[in-house]
Amino acid sequence: MELKNISFCETNCYNVCSNSFKEELLKQITDNYGICLTDKSIRVYEPSRHQHVLYRKPYVMSIKSIGNTYYIYLTKTNGVNSCFLIDKKILKGYSYPRIILVKCRFCEQLFSGTLIEGDLINANQGWKLLLGDLLVYKNNDIRQNGFAKRFSLLSHIFTKLYQPDQYLSPCSMFVKKYFPYNQQGQQQLLKQLNHLDYKAQGICFTIEDDYKPSFLVFLENRTKNHQAKINKVTKILTRKDNVNINANVDIKIERDNTHKPHGHNEMELNSQLVTPIKLLDTVNKNPNPSGAAQNISFTFKITKTSTPGIYQLFCLKVGKIIKHSIARINGLKCLNFVKNLLKTERDEALVICYYDTEFKKFIPNMVSGKIKPDEYTDIIYCTHEKM
Repeated sequence: MELKNISFCETNCYNVCSNSFKEELLKQITDNYGICLTDKSIRVYEPSRHQHVLYRKPYVMSIKSIGNTYYIYLTKTNGVNSCFLIDKKILKGYSYPRIILVKCRFCEQLFSGTLIEGDLINANQGWKLLLGDLLVYKNNDIRQNGFAKRFSLLSHIFTKLYQPDQYLSPCSMFVKKYFPYNQQGQQQLLKQLNHLDYKAQGICFTIEDDYKPSFLVFLENRTKNHQAKINKVTKILTRKDNVNINANVDIKIERDNTHKPHGHNEMELNSQLVTPIKLLDTVNKNPNPSGAAQNISFTFKITKTSTPGIYQLFCLKVGKIIKHSIARINGLKCLNFVKNLLKTERDEALVICYYDTEFKKFIPNMVSGKIKPDEYTDIIYCTHEKM
């Protein structure tokens, strides 16, 4: 296995460079468990096609971050316990995804073959891996066990079979929060949205008793086409289930005995539960939701150039400072912020910049609390689909 030392989540890790080893590792996952890591696990909610789906079976809700999806794969390489982080996305021009060898303190028994899905996010308090689903547990494909059972085992792993170590692991790991798709669950989800320390992309609806791709409702519509689909919605039939999802090893599912049959009056059903679109409207009307979707952001070093009003952005590449791009100054407020920051006695500063998808440039927004810029490869991976 050919490895190269790289900066990953602001720590030193090992990038797997050998395509032959990547092919062998991915083939192992496909042959042993029938899982293709690049298959879609999320589909965009389209009211015209899916308006009846969410009341047929029980669903749970969660917040989808803007982070990249990664898989934790615990296995043995030549008899040695190995923890791989596998990127779900394959960049254009590459045949295989990025695979990082990291060190984490998992229990020995999990290295017989365990596969966990999560999102890597750059939160205000540092890098986090937010774990959302367990696909393979101790060499057993458990996708057909139902989400409640998979979530129980996932919670059990990070309660009993994992030891956090800030000096060993590249980032902190947390189990994602899920909420029942009922009135109380929606209130809890909205409350969490207002207290996030990372940016949210949308709300996911995951079927509770099966393994199928989740539905994603964007917090901010990204295209006119998607906006048009949202505007076509009038109502969605809903249900009155009470799904109790918690962090215990045994997740109990309780049903309300007053559950109405599918043919019941639609107006009565709709009055019981806020639909995904109405829930979306509630979120977007919040004046300052800290978790509301925004443009992707990274930390850059910013300096003056020989031309007034033009500022250079720098990032890291394999630990070295390199030029990245010219900052986009999108108004007087932004210009004054940068000018005041880079006064005559200060030639450079670290700033958080948001990615402008229209101009494909980064806009300086605020002073960063980090001690160094972000890594070039992370910036490319997160902005590639938007560029």
